Amino acid sequence: MNSHSKWYVIEGIVLVLLGAFSILLPTVATLAIELLVGWVFVISAVSGLITSFRTRNSPGFIWSLVSALIGLVAGAALLIWPLVGVLSLTSILTAFLILRGMTSILFALAHKRYATPRWGYMLLNGVVSILLVAVILWSLPISATWVIGLIVGLNMIFSGLALIGIALQERIGVTSKPAPLT
Repeated sequence: MNSHSKWYVIEGIVLVLLGAFSILLPTVATLAIELLVGWVFVISAVSGLITSFRTRNSPGFIWSLVSALIGLVAGAALLIWPLVGVLSLTSILTAFLILRGMTSILFALAHKRYATPRWGYMLLNGVVSILLVAVILWSLPISATWVIGLIVGLNMIFSGLALIGIALQERIGVTSKPAPLT
């Protein structure tokens, strides 16, 4: 980890800056995230349509075409009705944060095993992610227009600080040895 610590610090700083932007302008960040997902679906669908028609003599042509059309409809719906999309993305964000929180906690426990002194940063990150899920569920549907930007921003800041904390601990020369299993 020590040889790569500067990259973790850089990633952490980028996450903190993006998180601060998202918190300062949560409605803008929410709309940007929703529109980005819509465009990703549309671009993916167009690519799928081109591929489907260029390979129309291949097995599964109809299913490939149907899949691309589904992506096109989903992307168009997100772009045409962004507020409906925001509510859907809020549900997806909730699932993401639950999974992200659990994996951060497991990451922290793996570092604890190696006696990494600041493994608690990642543990805190995981706990905060799960607490953010509670905020989302409590505030729906009224706050869906700003909650995605705020939650993503907070999550980025905590993730960035956790990475910076672990990387800096490695840079100051703290050795990581596996702790005995007891």
